[in-house]
Amino acid sequence: KKMNRLTYRKYNSLLLIAFLLSLTGMRTDTNYLGNVKKVFDVMNDAVVNDKVCYLKYAITTNLNSKDAKGNLIVNTGTFEMITSKSQSRLYSKDMIILKDQKNTFAILPARKVIYWSDAVPSKKGEHLYDQLSTLQDSIFKNVKKQECIEVKDKEYTKIINIDLNEKMSSFLGIKSATYFINDITQRLSKVIVLYQPGNQYTRLEYDFKETDLDYKKMNMNVPVRELVFDNGQKFQVAYQGFQLKDNRKK
Repeated sequence: KKMNRLTYRKYNSLLLIAFLLSLTGMRTDTNYLGNVKKVFDVMNDAVVNDKVCYLKYAITTNLNSKDAKGNLIVNTGTFEMITSKSQSRLYSKDMIILKDQKNTFAILPARKVIYWSDAVPSKKGEHLYDQLSTLQDSIFKNVKKQECIEVKDKEYTKIINIDLNEKMSSFLGIKSATYFINDITQRLSKVIVLYQPGNQYTRLEYDFKETDLDYKKMNMNVPVRELVFDNGQKFQVAYQGFQLKDNRKK
C-alpha cells in the first residue's frame, strides 16, 4: 500500500501519543510513582546531554477491523530506533526513516522507493522530549486513577496503570495506559495502551527488548544524506535500483 504523507503523519502520531503517555503521564510526587519519574528522567537526560540512545522494541497493534476471514486484525513489527539530539534513525522490516536537521528519508525496501523531504530545523521546544515536557502538566491534571502492583522474579519490578478522565480520554481517544518498569535498573520494559471504543485501534503494546542510553556502535555525526547517496548523486550500493520521490520544496 502506498505510503502518503497522511499515512506517515498518522504513523508518527501513534508513536507520539504512546510516548507522550509513557514519558509524561507518570510525573507526580506520589512515592511509588516517584520511582517511575526517575526512569523517564534517565531517558530524558540522555538526549539532553547529547548521548546516542538505542531502543529495540516490538509493537503489537490490535485494530478495530476484521480481515477477509472475519478475524480481528493484529499487526506486529520489530523496530530499532537510534536517536541523538540532532538526528534519528528508525529501522524495521518494512520501513527505514532517517532524519537530521536538513533532510528526512523514508525508505520502503519492498517497493524500492525512497521519499526525500526537507526537515524543519530544530528549535527549542521542537524536539520530541521538549514537546512531551511541555504537555506533562496538562496530562497529569487529567489522570483519574492510578494503580501500582509490585512484581517479583520478572524483568520489571512494578506494573503501573493510569486511567484518564473523560475529557482527556476523549481528546486522545485513549482509555488507559499500563507501564511495566524496573525501578532498580531504571528501565522501561513494556507499555500497553487501551483505546476508546470506536477508535481505529483497540490496543497498542510496546515491548522493549533492548535499551542502551549511551550507544557507541553508530556514528550519528554522519549526515543522513550520506547514508543514502555516495559522494556524487548516486545511491549507495544498498539502494541501487530504487526510485527516488523528491518532495523537497524547490
